[in-house]
Amino acid sequence: MATFFMRKNFLRVLASGICIVFVLLSIGYSLFLTQILCVPVYKNFYVLATETMHIEASAEFIKLEGGAGYVLYLDKREYVVMSIYLKKEEGEAVYASITDLKENVQLLHISIDNLYFKGNARKKVDFYLSALRKLESYLLVLNNCVSLLESGATQESIKRILSPFRKQILHLEQSQKEVYPTYAQLCKQIGEELFNIENRVVYTRDLRYIS
Repeated sequence: MATFFMRKNFLRVLASGICIVFVLLSIGYSLFLTQILCVPVYKNFYVLATETMHIEASAEFIKLEGGAGYVLYLDKREYVVMSIYLKKEEGEAVYASITDLKENVQLLHISIDNLYFKGNARKKVDFYLSALRKLESYLLVLNNCVSLLESGATQESIKRILSPFRKQILHLEQSQKEVYPTYAQLCKQIGEELFNIENRVVYTRDLRYIS
């Protein structure tokens, strides 16, 4: 009988303890959520990509054909990217023009609906959003250069666009180094890639790879 009552009391204490822990966790989670700022951005990207078993070989082949040729991991699947677009109409137009490869090619939609900021980052929301907008404008410049090359623009005309463009990116890298180091590193990589391109023939595949 004593054992029964001891076991009963133990279960009551255990149940009470679990309830207290659950309440504390709920309060802690609520406090955590109040420290996070959600900012809607609604950015859409349209990626022309192919899914294949031979990722590395396909990536190299797509590069040789003028595509981006890098691997995209999306929803636990691997794709090789051919090109990326900011407007749905552009992606659909290029996809519609593909006939012989259409069975293996997909137009993927990637959206960024919200950005979440916590801690000190909440005080610099405008700063981060401005940096991301600049990256989007850079993507537009690179896509424009690709279109110009494909429509017959000369190497000299493209390099006249890329040279000041690279200087802007490197200037941005220096100005963001202390405040936004990850962004600064990305700008540095883009600048180095553009520097290498400027010293040789500019190919659409290189511009697509950077973008």
